[in-house]
Amino acid sequence: MIKKPQSQRPGAVSTLAPNVEAINVGSVRTPAAEAPQVEVSPVKLPAKKPVTVRLDTELIGQAHAAVLATQARAGGYDSFNALVAAAVATEVAKASELFNDGEPFPAIEGNFRRGRPLQGN
Repeated sequence: MIKKPQSQRPGAVSTLAPNVEAINVGSVRTPAAEAPQVEVSPVKLPAKKPVTVRLDTELIGQAHAAVLATQARAGGYDSFNALVAAAVATEVAKASELFNDGEPFPAIEGNFRRGRPLQGN
């Protein structure tokens, strides 16, 4: 019976020496004594959460084209996310006008209902 040769692994000891070079980081600047101290209050950004939606591929392609066509223009969309967020905000505002007497819908906590959609009458 022929024995299978064992693989040779290099040992933990290396003969290579590290090449350490000094890094020039420039001179350290200290702030001028006359410079006024300005307190900056932290800006609280709204919490964001990733969401998965399914859209027609043609609609996605048109949305990508709209982002590319409007990125450099005033009032344009700088990202696909910005376009989708603006569209959702517009539709939520319309729904609150039609179905909630113009009052904003209260945000719900937790998970959205899963399963088949409810049948409208």
